[in-house]
Amino acid sequence: EQVHLTLVSGGQYAVMWVTPEPTATSSVIYSRVDAAGRALSDPFEDRGAQYTYELKKLGYTSPQIHGAVIQSLEPASRYAYVVGDEEGGWSRTFYFVTPPSAPGDGPLRVGVLSDTGVTAAGELTMLSMRAMHEYQDLGLARPSSMHLLLHAGDISYANGEQRVWDEFGRLWEPLLASVPFVAALGNHERWTKEAADVPFKARYPLALPRRAPRAPYSRRYTTFAFGLLRVFVLDSEHRRDEGFMKEQKRWLKNELMSVDRSVTPWVVGVWHTPWYHTNKGIPLHTEAPFFFLFFLLFSVLFIFFLFIFFLFFFLFF
Repeated sequence: EQVHLTLVSGGQYAVMWVTPEPTATSSVIYSRVDAAGRALSDPFEDRGAQYTYELKKLGYTSPQIHGAVIQSLEPASRYAYVVGDEEGGWSRTFYFVTPPSAPGDGPLRVGVLSDTGVTAAGELTMLSMRAMHEYQDLGLARPSSMHLLLHAGDISYANGEQRVWDEFGRLWEPLLASVPFVAALGNHERWTKEAADVPFKARYPLALPRRAPRAPYSRRYTTFAFGLLRVFVLDSEHRRDEGFMKEQKRWLKNELMSVDRSVTPWVVGVWHTPWYHTNKGIPLHTEAPFFFLFFLLFSVLFIFFLFIFFLFFFLFF
């Protein structure tokens, strides 16, 4: 269950899923198909890894989380796949469409959302996006399908309740099993000290781990090419860690300089919290620019009212 596609390690397709118990292998079998689901290539099998994560202070151990990279995909093509293994059984068949690699190959469609949660509104959002993405009668991806779904953070609003992560995975599987899903870190992904951001990194990683991530608050930014896009996923939730922010800024500057606009003419950034804002409940990356602007505004207003006062004084006294 909770099958979803993602992009890892520079833009490779990967599929992740959950089982209650360990299985002998973590396998994905896939093949290129036509619009009717007929195979156009021999099936390929790739094997990945599986792990759990444990939160001792909360008395929680996750179900078995599986992940496998899908190799050697052709652009602007439709694929069918199943996950599982011979011993534990196979999932039902899912479909996805790879993006075009050149401007003349067709449109590239990207969905963007944030702050979803496990709510009626969140379910309606998922169903609406799924309706735009799939044929309702056949469940096959059509040429106008979404190719990528970017999430700007605050995915499940679990806030320490680990079962909510599983509820979100089940709720969104009908869409995320067909569209690669890449998410930035939001403040609700690290809401409690006990869980930190470990559940988020274990379930929606930017690089497919061989084992469960154990260190909280580690690097959570990446970049990848996707068709005509160069996507940057940034971490806006460690603004008080000046060392981390300087590292991310230095990395971002170097990566932006390497972008080739003739290959990826569109550059997209995804992050959760604005770098500078007036929300006192969320710390700023650096408070100096905000206080400087406040001081500047206060000074201008003070001089303006002082001018009005003296003008009034000289005119009427």
